[in-house]
Amino acid sequence: MRWRDLTRLPGALSIVAAMAAWGCSGDASDAMSTLPSTLVVETIEVHEQPGHAVRESYAGRVASPRSSDLGFDRPGRVVELLVDEGDHVEKDQRLGSLETRDLRAEIRELRAREAASAARLELAKLTTKRSESLVGSDSISKQAYDEARFNQAALEADLEAARAGIARARVALELSELHAPFAGTIVLRNVDEGTVVTPGQPVFRVIEDGAMELRVGIPVATADGLTPGGRYPVEIEGNGFLARLVRKIPMVDPRTRTMTAVFEIEPADDGKRKRPRDGALGRLQIDTPRAERGFWLPISALSEGRRGLWSAYAVEPDPEAPDRFRVEQRDLQVIHVETDRVFVDGTLQDGDRIVASGIHRIVPGQPVRLATPRAAVSPDTDPRAGHGHGS
Repeated sequence: MRWRDLTRLPGALSIVAAMAAWGCSGDASDAMSTLPSTLVVETIEVHEQPGHAVRESYAGRVASPRSSDLGFDRPGRVVELLVDEGDHVEKDQRLGSLETRDLRAEIRELRAREAASAARLELAKLTTKRSESLVGSDSISKQAYDEARFNQAALEADLEAARAGIARARVALELSELHAPFAGTIVLRNVDEGTVVTPGQPVFRVIEDGAMELRVGIPVATADGLTPGGRYPVEIEGNGFLARLVRKIPMVDPRTRTMTAVFEIEPADDGKRKRPRDGALGRLQIDTPRAERGFWLPISALSEGRRGLWSAYAVEPDPEAPDRFRVEQRDLQVIHVETDRVFVDGTLQDGDRIVASGIHRIVPGQPVRLATPRAAVSPDTDPRAGHGHGS
């Protein structure tokens, strides 16, 4: 490039810049005209509440209504087990049996003894009848008649003993089989075939099907406030359920100083939550009323202030522009915090309109416009309302 060409470059650049500015001036003015003059904010109207409820949580254990360790009532060798862990069983279903050959042999022996006793008794009855007719004519002595009569009584007792022995052996035969006392699930199997067991030795453990229970230790003062039949929210393995208070055990645990309350867990009807498992940890949630006046705010409306205080931003009509509002700061004291809302007291007034979100974009005194107002945060709109008070 020659020197004279370089000397002309600043002038050319100036012409290009001027042309670009002229061509874009219309678009720029249009873009500037579309920018909002004031920020649009979402607000909620707050109302003073006479109190609030504090949700307290108490741990408990899920248990089946009935759980039994099943064993045979007589000693013997196990020859048959028909179910295993995890199997569902019906009431009176046969679960296993012991060796019974000795009992069956004993029953045959007793039946033979019964037949022999019955035959001897029949002969004794005939002898007694003859002796009774002969003693009246002095053909035999009264001693002989008494012997015949008492011999008949002894044979009747022998026959009754043989029949009682048969009944006892039949009972032992029945006790050689193990049956389910109720419909449920086998959760434990302790022995296998061939094991010699003693009376009462646990062979299976079965838990009853149906509604599960939650047993919770609760402070006495709190337990006294629970309503029998009331429904309370519980959380079990990450799933929420409702549980009905069935009974309160009228005894205080000397170690924990709590009373045990038993709740029946209502089954889930959405098909997504599984039936609670026996032994699982559950948490009972109880809302305890507190007589402290204040306001409910969403957490998104809260701003950290100075010296450990908190604040929120209220909007007041702008006297200079009827369609605009100005932001004012309200100092607050947090009384109670929940997952998505807080209960506060401070310089708020009933009916104040509070900025609900986006507070990082505003400062006190800033003019704003209002978007469609949100619904007020109150116990009535809280999704958990209605639970935990015996509803």
